[in-house]
Formats: sequence, C-alpha cells, structure tokens
Amino acid sequence: MLLALALLNSPGALTTGGRARALGRVASRARMSFTAVGSEQSRTFSVMAKLNERQTGGAGGGTSWEALKRLDESWLRLRTMRTGKEAGPLPVFVRELPYALDAPPEYDVIVVGGTIGIFLACALQLRGLRVVVLERALELRGREQDWNISRKELAELIAAGVLSAEEVEAAIGIEFNPMRCAFAGTDETPRVEVWTKDVLNVGVRPDSLIQAVRRRFEANGGVVREGTALGGLEVHTDGVRAPIRPVAATGSTESDEDFVSGRLVLDAMGNASPVLAQQRHGIKPDGVCLVVGTAATGYDPASNKYGDIIATASPLEFGGAENSSPMQIFWEAFPASSGPKDRTTYMFTFVDA
Repeated sequence: MLLALALLNSPGALTTGGRARALGRVASRARMSFTAVGSEQSRTFSVMAKLNERQTGGAGGGTSWEALKRLDESWLRLRTMRTGKEAGPLPVFVRELPYALDAPPEYDVIVVGGTIGIFLACALQLRGLRVVVLERALELRGREQDWNISRKELAELIAAGVLSAEEVEAAIGIEFNPMRCAFAGTDETPRVEVWTKDVLNVGVRPDSLIQAVRRRFEANGGVVREGTALGGLEVHTDGVRAPIRPVAATGSTESDEDFVSGRLVLDAMGNASPVLAQQRHGIKPDGVCLVVGTAATGYDPASNKYGDIIATASPLEFGGAENSSPMQIFWEAFPASSGPKDRTTYMFTFVDA
C-alpha cells in the first residue's frame, strides 16, 4: 500500500518537484480533517500489522504503522501551520556569505538526493563535470514497485548517454496497450472514454535502472556518498560549502562532521527538503493531492492488459457545510510486472490545503 500527499505550490513559489506522502479522508474542501490514526487496537493497526515490514512506496511512501503515524503528524503540522509573520523566525538552512571559500571547490556539482538525482548526476558527469551525490539512506536504491513511463522518455535517457538500450530493455518488467482516459457521465451528459497508445504503458524496475545508472556514473569518476545527511548550505562568492554527517543504522545522524564543496548544488530531496522549507516558510500550498495506492492480485490475465491514465467513476460531488465543498475521486491503474494477475491502482483527489 502506498500512502501519499502531494502539495500543490502557490504561483511563483520555488519547488523541488518532489512529493511528501500521507493518507487522509476528505470531510470538507474548506474544513478538511485527517482521520485519526487511532490506537494500536484500531482496525487500521490490524490492517497495517499484516503488511510486509518492508516499505514499498516511492519518495516518502510507507506501509508500516509507524510510517502512518509520522505522516499523520506531518498532515497535522500542515493543517495547523501558521503563515506570514505569525510563522515565526525563518529557519536558516541556506546561508549566503560575502567571501570566498578557503580552497577551490572540490566538485563542480553536488546533487542532494540520489533516487532521481543519480540520473542528473550521471548526465553531468558524462559531460566532463566533477559530480558527487549525497544520499541520506544507507543504500541508494529504487522502490520495488514499477515506475510507469513511455518508451519515448526512455529513449531520451539513452540519447543522453545515461543508459544503454540493453540496460533499458533489461529493466522493463512489463509493456501493455492501450491506455484509457474515462470520465463518468451524468443524467445530462454521457460517459466519455478516450483510448490512446504508448503513454505510461511501460513498467520499469526502478532498482535495476538506478543500479545501471550508478555503475556508469561511478565508472566515469562520479562519487556516491550513501548514509550522508546534509547539515546546511553555505553559499560563498565562488561556490558552496556543505556540512555533512554520517547516518547511523537507526536513521539518526552521528556527531562526526565533514564538509564537501562545489560550484553548484542541485536539490533533489523533494518536499521534505530543508531548502524548500526555508523557501516556503510561512506559505501554505494552494492545494493538496491526496493519494491512496495499492497493489493487488487475482485479476483475469485475459483482461488485465490495459491501463487507466485517469478515470472517474462518479461525477463531481458536493459535501461539507451547506454543500459548498466540491470533490471528485480519480483513479489510475496499471498492470504490474510482478505477475499477469497483478495490478497497481491509485485513488486520488484534489482539495484546498
């Protein structure tokens, strides 16, 4: 099960394009409350306890009880956060200093966050730049669940030299067609279905892709530092100095501090990024995309051969105080590479933050 909450940023706001993830129930568009996680005797706990301990989500995803509680806390912080001057002092993670580094920068580019960052890092390393990737996790690896992509997008990675055609083919776990967009009808309007081909119809194994890119990156002189937490960024006149600390097996940072320096820093940490937290301090997102995802088995292999890019089973509905809160449920689904009877399905909706 994948639990997700994606933030929709205000116009003009800086973003790293990542996703923080959580599970919620929408009670009202204007007054939305997160369903209480409850005690360890709750039905939610009973369901979560039966799930595999291993996380299967993407960035920020989680299936464990503890992960759900952490996401509940994050959701509460978002709902109760203060804005503007009431937000208090600005958190200072990035500092600008009016003087040069003590020594020339060690790297041309520091990439922080390796799951997506390794692709950028490899492309830059192949162009002759000196690149280091800082990854907080003890191991740089992709999730086990498929990434859905098109062959056109994979061809762009091949053209950039990041992957070979053979590595791409080895990472493809499933390919299917057609893809559907479906919109529920009403009493006045008929149901609409649009079928297309070759859009998000390829399921690739992220762990296979990432390992292939990492091998090419390191073979060309790139450096990956796993289990490394970024402690801040000091922007000098000729580069950036980044304090770093090792991450223990428990997930906590250790006391030993080191530094790396570079001419440029690329933030690939997603919505959990402290850089983004400083940029968006005191600013609520305009909206939230609530997502629940699951992988299930038992589908008929003969009919489990197409995907849904986006589908609705019901029209726009109104609820909340005086029926003033519109909401619509959307679905997305793909056959999974884990077996012909397996399918990954997402349910999501958009609400005000």
